[in-house]
Amino acid sequence: MANWDSFLRDKFNLKGYPNKSQALRDAKTALEQYTTLKPILKNCPLPGGHSKELVCLDGTIPVNYRGSTYNIPISIWLQEKHPYMAPFAHVVPTAEMEIKPGRHVDAHGRVYLPFLTEWKHPQSDLYSLIQMLCLIFAEQPPVFARSRPPPMPSHPQQPPTYPGYQSTPYPNNPLPQGFYQTGPPTQMPMPGMPQGPTQPNPPYPTTTPTLPPATGRSQPPSRPPPPSRLPPTSRPPQPSQPYPPQGGIRMPAMPQSNSPSYPSTQNYPPTTTASELSRTTQSSFKISPDMLRASLQSGVEDKIRRRLNEVFTQGQQEMETLKKTEYNLTEGRKKLENMIQQIEAEEAEVSKDIEILTQKNKEIEETVATLQQQSDKMNIDEAVVPTTPLYNQILELYAEENSLDDTMYYLGEALRREKIELDVFLKHVRSLSRKQFMSRALLQKARKTAGLSEL
Repeated sequence: MANWDSFLRDKFNLKGYPNKSQALRDAKTALEQYTTLKPILKNCPLPGGHSKELVCLDGTIPVNYRGSTYNIPISIWLQEKHPYMAPFAHVVPTAEMEIKPGRHVDAHGRVYLPFLTEWKHPQSDLYSLIQMLCLIFAEQPPVFARSRPPPMPSHPQQPPTYPGYQSTPYPNNPLPQGFYQTGPPTQMPMPGMPQGPTQPNPPYPTTTPTLPPATGRSQPPSRPPPPSRLPPTSRPPQPSQPYPPQGGIRMPAMPQSNSPSYPSTQNYPPTTTASELSRTTQSSFKISPDMLRASLQSGVEDKIRRRLNEVFTQGQQEMETLKKTEYNLTEGRKKLENMIQQIEAEEAEVSKDIEILTQKNKEIEETVATLQQQSDKMNIDEAVVPTTPLYNQILELYAEENSLDDTMYYLGEALRREKIELDVFLKHVRSLSRKQFMSRALLQKARKTAGLSEL
C-alpha cells in the first residue's frame, strides 16, 4: 500500500486547509481500508455551474450485488474545513457505464445521504461514509452497462433446403411488449427423424451480449430482462425465406449436399397455423392475479427492506452517540462524587480546627485576665520557669550573653563621649569578651545536649 502522508500533507498545505492534522488522519484511515482509492487534486463541481480544485479521493469501491462484486467508480471531495464540513460524493461512470438516477443519486452522479446532511465530527468520518455507500449501492446500483446496438447483417443468410419438404421458419408474430423469450424454441421436423416428441434446441439470444469489464474496474450490473415462457408449438409451413436476425447473431448456412431425395411417404409431425400460434401466445401471456400479487409483494418487501436498513443505520449511529454521552456523564458523576467527598472531609476538618481555636482563644483570654490581676505581685524572675535544670541553664546562659552584649555597647558609648579612658575601655572589653566566649560555648553545648538547633 502506498504511503500518502507526504502527498496529502503537501496538498493540504497548498490548498490552505486549516485542520490539516485531523483531515490527514481521516483521509489516511479511509485510504488504508480501501486501497482502490487514491488522493488527487481535482475540480469539484459546485452549485451554480462553478468548480473549485480540492483534494479528492478518486477510484473505485467494492459493491456486492447479487453474489458478485463490482467496482463502482466514485470521487469524494474534501472541503476546506474538513472534517468539520461534509464532503461531496459523486458517482463517476466510465464510457461503458450510464448513471441510474434514484433516491440517493441524481442524474449528474451527485450522492445524497442523511449521513452527509447530518455530518458531525468526530462521529462522522470518511471510512464510515464509504461503508454506507457500499451498503446503499448494494441495494440500488447507481450505474448500469450501456447497451450496444446489434450489428446489421450485410447479406441475408439463406437456410438450407432439403428435397421432399418445404423449409419452415420461426413464426413472425412478435411477443407482447415487455416480455422476452426464455423457453427453448420448437425443433423443426427433419426428414428421416424418428416419430415422437421433438428434441429442444438452445434458443437464440434475445438480448445484447454482456459488455466486457473495463480495465481496472468491474462492469456494473445490467438490467435483467423479465422472465417469461413461450409454449412450444410446431411451426406452420410457409415458403422458404431467410431467418430474421436474432440479437445480432447470424446462423451459418448448412452446406448443400447431393444426397438423393427422401421418399415422399415419410410421415411428419402435425403442424399448426400462424393464427392458432398467435392465439396461444397471447393467452399464455395473460397476467394472473397471483403474478400481480407476487410482483406487488416483492416491490413492497424491497421498499420496506431499504427503509429498515436506513432506520437501522440511523438508529445504530444514534445509539453510539448515546453510549458516548452516557460514558461521559458517568465519568462526570464519578468526578463530582469524589469532589463532594473531598469537600465534606475538608469541611469536617475545618469545623474541628475552629472548635480547637475557639477553645484556645478562651484559655488565652482567661490567662491574660489572671495575669492582669496579679501584675503588681508578680516577680519577673519567676515569670518563666523552665521544666528541667538543663533548660534552666540554657535560659541563664542566654540571658548572661545578652547582658554582656549590652555592657560592651554602653562601654563603647562611654568611650565615644569621653567619659572613660581608652586603656580602661580596652581592659574591660577584653575581660567581658573572654567571659562572653565561654558563656556562648557553654550555651551551644547545652542546646546540643537538649536536642535543640544551633543559634
